[in-house]
Amino acid sequence: MKLGEILVVQGLVTSADVNKAIRYQKAMADNIIWKITSEHVQSIKEELKGRRAALEARLADALNTIESELDEIATLERAIGTFAAKHLPDTTPADGAG
Repeated sequence: MKLGEILVVQGLVTSADVNKAIRYQKAMADNIIWKITSEHVQSIKEELKGRRAALEARLADALNTIESELDEIATLERAIGTFAAKHLPDTTPADGAG
């Protein structure tokens, strides 16, 4: 037994009320805002993949920039060390303990 039939038998509604409610539900089903299809899900997945790729590209650029800056610092440190070895007096103690 369906809910509408139970309500009619109990005297809570009429058959006309049940039929009116059924027609309303069918009409509303055609106007549902969220009709999720596999195509919709696939489209969202593709959008997210694109956003992920863009984020990965920005991250790779940022990491490359940092790596380049670290290389510049290492080059500067080597140049300073070379300059110091050539032009500054030796500061190691004569006994070699230093």
